Amino acid sequence: MKARSSGRRKKLQFILVLCMAAVIMITGCTSGNKKEEENSGQAGNQTTASQKPVEPVKLTIGSITSLFQIEEQYWPNLVTDEIKKKLGVEIEVIEYDDEKLKLALASGELPDILVTNNSYIQQLVEGKNVIALDEYLVDHGKNIAANYPNRVSFSKKFLSNDTGNLYFLNSNAGPTGLSNWWWNGFIVRWDLYKEMGYPTIKNEDDHLAVLAEMQKKQPTTEDGKKVYGMGLFNDWGPWAYWVGHGANMGYANWAPHAYITNVHTNEISANYADTSSPLWANLKYLYKANKLGLLDPDSFTMKSADYAAKAAAGQYLSAMATWWIDAYSIASVQKDPNSLKGYVSLPVEGMTAWANSSSSTGWPGFLLSVTKNAENPEKAVELIDYLFSYDGVRTALSGIQGEDWDIVDGKAQMLPAAIERLQNPKDEDKKRGLGVLNNIVGITGADTHPTDGGLLDLRKSIDVLKLSLTPTQRDFSSHYGVEMPYQVHEKLMKEGKAFDQSNQMIEISNVLPQTPDDITRIDAKLDDIMMKGMPKVILSKSDEDYEKNRNDILKQLESAGAETSFAWWKKAWDDAKATVTSMK
Repeated sequence: MKARSSGRRKKLQFILVLCMAAVIMITGCTSGNKKEEENSGQAGNQTTASQKPVEPVKLTIGSITSLFQIEEQYWPNLVTDEIKKKLGVEIEVIEYDDEKLKLALASGELPDILVTNNSYIQQLVEGKNVIALDEYLVDHGKNIAANYPNRVSFSKKFLSNDTGNLYFLNSNAGPTGLSNWWWNGFIVRWDLYKEMGYPTIKNEDDHLAVLAEMQKKQPTTEDGKKVYGMGLFNDWGPWAYWVGHGANMGYANWAPHAYITNVHTNEISANYADTSSPLWANLKYLYKANKLGLLDPDSFTMKSADYAAKAAAGQYLSAMATWWIDAYSIASVQKDPNSLKGYVSLPVEGMTAWANSSSSTGWPGFLLSVTKNAENPEKAVELIDYLFSYDGVRTALSGIQGEDWDIVDGKAQMLPAAIERLQNPKDEDKKRGLGVLNNIVGITGADTHPTDGGLLDLRKSIDVLKLSLTPTQRDFSSHYGVEMPYQVHEKLMKEGKAFDQSNQMIEISNVLPQTPDDITRIDAKLDDIMMKGMPKVILSKSDEDYEKNRNDILKQLESAGAETSFAWWKKAWDDAKATVTSMK
């Protein structure tokens, strides 16, 4: 027993000696390293332990779909700063139009991330301007792969130019959800409408009559600018000439403006060549408005920025969408917290609200891709992945946890200070950047976070919407006997007197084949004919003159190949619809 104990002691002593030696060696190395660091630091060559924070990776996001409309003085913002903290990524945004993007493609000077539409798929893939993302998903795109996985398989099958690779990712998969009210409809200035005793509006003629009376009540703004019923702009092609009216009538546009789809039946029809279309209905409306002196005479030369500036100045009594005139409403409340100088979308029987659509693959025409120019494609994918994660979407839309929102009593909710900012928007609030990235997040704000069950966009929670109602919205709701403005329209829908987009099959447009060059050329001619002809129609001197100008356009469309183009689009749409139907 003693011999064994003696042997064990010797072994333990030997091990102890080795451990002490190791400690001495480590200490010596550490000491030496410290001295080396100090010496190299004195020489201006710091090692990892004493380095300054790594510079963030700068990534550019280019878009041709007017996604951002960023005011430079409010960029970067607190949301992008938070992204920089989390990912080490600094975001710069570049806005393109088609011409600018063509030049960028020709020169090879592309951004790191490009947001484009389906018409560019073939060119971008065949020109090797975008990279396949398949191999990046495992290490850098786990949220892309896991959240709404149909989007990835769908993209490989239908958005890959038949390569089977993942090049493009649609933004905003999920439901559209609620808002205070729909952006489309018969829009009026509420304070003037109230003064007039809430006149009934059932159709376009009623709307024009009300606007004409409003214009008499307020012919100029407070600073002397002329007030009009409405205006137009021209840098978005035919968009301003029909989209708002088309939405009211239950139509959407997921192809060239020459073609429209019924959101209830998902059938395609001609917008230019069929005089019963929303475009021609709106042209007749605008013709009547011009005869009444309601149409801004600058309409045919203005760009969207000019239009937005006039709307913000209070020069329009209506608009094709509420978001164009929100700035005036906000400014009015800033001047007077009780001001009713805001705009409302009136409840009208037969109207279709732009609401309650849903897609498991995302919005058509909002395709995110990583270009060949990305010096750090891993970081580019990581940024997209973050924006496609539940946490990233929550940050982009709801703001910073602990500052804008937090978990309170187990529930995700906006904080009082944030709600106060929503109720009384000021310029400094724009610095926060809530919602600026709305159009490129991977999941809609109406979806819920899997860990807390709250909306990703907590600003759209019912309790927040109630608290953040403007004086105009509260007065509107009180007049119609509801808590929230949208409930007026919702009531009509429940009675079968109004509609929404819940039957719309958004995925169809993503299944459409690449448009052949000959059809693309025809469609460009059709657009050109309309852009040149629509002002003439609207400015017609009489009904007879209107019919003559309309018929001239129809003849030009026919000569340009409108029937040939529509035949291709109808077959392509019907085939795509059959494919999506079989997938469902």
